[in-house]
Amino acid sequence: MEPDYTDTVFIRDEECPYDPENNIAKILCDSCSESNEVECYIEAGEPVFQGFVCIKCGAWNAPE
Repeated sequence: MEPDYTDTVFIRDEECPYDPENNIAKILCDSCSESNEVECYIEAGEPVFQGFVCIKCGAWNAPE
């Protein structure tokens, strides 16, 4: 199922589109700014993700 970004979350002081049904956020890579679809959950009102490898440059993006 294709993500439906109906909400936004703030990650690293950036506004990120968020799909609350599928728990997916579009998070920018720290190295190249490519938008990556990342599994993200809201815990205690804050977005939480496990980190990801950028689909464009391969850089590791550690969780907050």
